[in-house]
Order: sequence, then C-alpha cells, then structure tokens
Amino acid sequence: MSASTDQAAILYLRITCSVNGIFYASMYALDSFALASGAPKLTLANSLIDAFIMRMGLAWLLSAPLGCGFIGIYTAQAAAPVLPAIIGFAYLRLWARRNSPVHQ
Repeated sequence: MSASTDQAAILYLRITCSVNGIFYASMYALDSFALASGAPKLTLANSLIDAFIMRMGLAWLLSAPLGCGFIGIYTAQAAAPVLPAIIGFAYLRLWARRNSPVHQ
C-alpha cells in the first residue's frame, strides 16, 4: 500500500471510530431491548433511519452538494448511529415510565 492509502485509512479510522463506537453499541443494545419489549416496528424504523437517512442521505449531502468529499462520507459514517441511539434512549425512558410501579 502506498503512503497516501495508509493516510486515508488512518483518517477514516480516526473519524469513524471515535465517539461513534459508544453510539453504535448503544443503538444496537437499545434496538435489542425494543425488539424484546414488543416494539419491532420501532426497531425496523431505527434500522432504516441508520442505514438510509443517516448513512446514505447524510453521506450524499456532505460529500457532493456541500463539497466535503471523502471527509463528508467519513463524518456521515461517524454520525449515523447518533439519532437512532437517541430514539432508543427515548423509547427506554418511555417504557420505564409506563412500566414503573407508580403507574400500575
């Protein structure tokens, strides 16, 4: 591999493997919880948001129209699990509130 390929790979890993890992792990754990607690439609919607809206849509927006190029694609990859993780945390709080002993 050439030095420029190495540098591109290092840049990709630095951008996409930073805080992204925390959101990615949270998203999958919370999606598993939603599926187990009887919300398969939420899990499907969260997967579609992650794959199509965040990854593909944001990657296209940042790379072409906004002119960020590969950095835009890398940033979209890093940001993709953030919104689904937030949705998962919101569902967890709602589920906990509805199933707390106070409401039963």
